[in-house]
Amino acid sequence: MDEGPELPPQVAEKVQALEAQIAAQPKAKALYLQVAQLYADNGHKAQAIEVLERCLQVDPGNALVKHKLNLLTHAGVGTASATAGLHKPQAPRFVPRAAPARRGVPVWAWIVGGLLLLVAGLAVKVFVFPGTRLVVADTFDATGPRWSPRGDRLAFLKGGADLAVHDLEKGTTETVARKVWGTFAWSPDGARLAYVAEGGADASEGNGYGTAVYVLDVDTKQATRVASGMGPSWSPDGTRLALHCSGEPPSYGASSEDGMPVGGAPAGPCVVDVADGRARMLAVESSRELVFAPDRPTLVYESWSPEALQDAGAGAETGTGLNAQGNDEFQQFTEDAVAGGPRNVYEGSRDLGRRAEALMYDQKKKAGASSGSFFGTDVFVVGDDGSNPVRLTEGGRSGGAHWTADGRILFGQDSGSGTQLMTMNPDGSDLQPVFSKPVKVVDPASAALTPDRKRVVYVAAVGVANEAVASVLTGESAHDLFVSRVGDPAPRRLENKHSFKQRFALSPDGKRIVYEVKNGQSGKSELWLMSL
Repeated sequence: MDEGPELPPQVAEKVQALEAQIAAQPKAKALYLQVAQLYADNGHKAQAIEVLERCLQVDPGNALVKHKLNLLTHAGVGTASATAGLHKPQAPRFVPRAAPARRGVPVWAWIVGGLLLLVAGLAVKVFVFPGTRLVVADTFDATGPRWSPRGDRLAFLKGGADLAVHDLEKGTTETVARKVWGTFAWSPDGARLAYVAEGGADASEGNGYGTAVYVLDVDTKQATRVASGMGPSWSPDGTRLALHCSGEPPSYGASSEDGMPVGGAPAGPCVVDVADGRARMLAVESSRELVFAPDRPTLVYESWSPEALQDAGAGAETGTGLNAQGNDEFQQFTEDAVAGGPRNVYEGSRDLGRRAEALMYDQKKKAGASSGSFFGTDVFVVGDDGSNPVRLTEGGRSGGAHWTADGRILFGQDSGSGTQLMTMNPDGSDLQPVFSKPVKVVDPASAALTPDRKRVVYVAAVGVANEAVASVLTGESAHDLFVSRVGDPAPRRLENKHSFKQRFALSPDGKRIVYEVKNGQSGKSELWLMSL
């Protein structure tokens, strides 16, 4: 039975929304506490008590919930007393009685007891409410966060088209580049950003996709064009970039003595000198961007297995059937993007770079499925001179390869019972599974090891929710972040106020996570920071 006035419409909406989240995530204690507080603040003590009792059914040993329930149960009748009960104990009514003779409690006992209660309260708070705070609001529609090497700044895409930098210490955000095509990377010293924008070779002439890689000095805001292409990755010394060169057309303004055009550059994987733009082509076939190791001039990349290429209808000897070049669907994508067309066609995409990656990933899954594998690729390494590439895996059953902070390779590999996360040295030695058994990781390429190699963070499906509920409530897939100790397949879900979160970046020290989440009211993305 309701007590007090009806809930204000805005409060009733909040209660309804929280109850819907509880239905999708019944073990989230913080949601129950929020609903109980709303009821108590508006004079509905009985409903607040009922919500807390439901929470105890889920977590009978929760000390914080028991404490709040006890406060409400013994609070005075009425709206004011019930509301105050969630914040501080009510003074007991004094009844005169004969006081028995007793000895006083030592002061030190009171101090020790108070400290113990304070520590217990803080422990409960940390467990129920993980340290989470908003760092970039939905005003910017922020996507694709990347930590600076020192962990003091975040680069992200603003509105899916502009590159912005947020200073975590100052709390300021500024736009540093316009019309960015999604892909960007911090230099090892944290002073520069390499990014992709319009300005490459003319796609209509068959010389590329109209994009170029630029290097920006973050402090001075001065940008320098490096080469036509996309997918930049910095060398450890910060002097070169690995990328997919999309080619430079020859110059018709200056001709050689025989009247033929001069200059120009081929298309393909390459390493470019940042200072003068000289490119060294790499004699490798890559289905994904090449990435420099953090501690040596070695690149890791993936290449289609011969079986996947053959089953996908491409000649293994050419290696071009699943590349972006010559792909009609990819060409249509670039034309739509330049014309300002739709940018949210592919699953999980909110900007141009992510859409391009999703398109190529979709092709990759099709090729992998045709060859009986989730991946359809193998993992390779090659020196920065492009000679002697080394295949580290066989059979087209490995992918999502990227470097760990200590210079090992983390990747996904098909096994008989699912995808397994693996690590190995750059020469393929010391191959080790991350878990003692396969774990259902949504995207191995996004998994991240902490620098001490003791924990791994990854995205996995949420078993208690379904896709329809997730889409209605949050606009997100029913996936969330999980953390687990290396060698232990039992993950801990990183629960907080956001039921579903997928796109994240682990800080360089491995102690914080910044993640992207969609604001349910504005429909725009925010960046939130949480402790790991």
